[in-house]
Amino acid sequence: MSIAKIDSFGHKTINIGKYTIDNYAILANFSTVSNLILGLYAFIAVLFPDLLYTDHYIVARFIVLGASFDAIDGKLARRSNTAPRLGAQFDTAADLFTFGLSPTAIILTMFYPTSAVIAYLFALVYLFFASFRLSRFMIDPTTKSTGYFRGMPSPPAAIFIAGWYVIADPNLVIAAVLILFVAGTMITNYPFTAMKSVKTKFQKINFIFTVSIMLLFTYAPDTWMQSIGYIWIAQVTYFAIGGPFHAYLTLDVEDDS
Repeated sequence: MSIAKIDSFGHKTINIGKYTIDNYAILANFSTVSNLILGLYAFIAVLFPDLLYTDHYIVARFIVLGASFDAIDGKLARRSNTAPRLGAQFDTAADLFTFGLSPTAIILTMFYPTSAVIAYLFALVYLFFASFRLSRFMIDPTTKSTGYFRGMPSPPAAIFIAGWYVIADPNLVIAAVLILFVAGTMITNYPFTAMKSVKTKFQKINFIFTVSIMLLFTYAPDTWMQSIGYIWIAQVTYFAIGGPFHAYLTLDVEDDS
């Protein structure tokens, strides 16, 4: 099926009461609802594992899958001809569960056996930084016009926390330092390349590598999960350190052209 036919289908409209929406908007809202359900499930499963009879791997997979739906709903919404009403706010609410509350719950359960005070402190710090990042993204149009995020995006940061969650007996000192560092990058003003801005050879390689790891994180056997967790932790740590540098190089090239 050609892109033109897909667009033709996507722009077909239906009437719901006094509202007229197209198929792209319906699919975008479906993706947002899916992200919300996955994030809510992960949040409850971390705090009450016996209630949902789940494990760390499923929680991590759901966070990664939620990030995939989050990437899809944005692309679908941008293709839609439907005027936005609650879509952006609804998307942010879903993101708060998947990329804010679920990672916060993971941090709480990781550090609580060692120290309840440290666990609550780290959890509250991460939740504040993630909430600040999501709120700023909702009101800041910079990414839409430049293709760059201001600060570390919340989805890779959340999957970073999920990476620690699938590791048996992680080093909590190293985890604490890296979690605080990655969380701190979410509220900085440094540029980070958005997925839709893939222009240089390095960005293309990084895009393919990131998508591949996300697919493995979602669908690989349980025996692979710990190794994939280490790889994603290393990937996001590098992204937090080197991401702004690579973004600045690309911005300089664009400014000179």
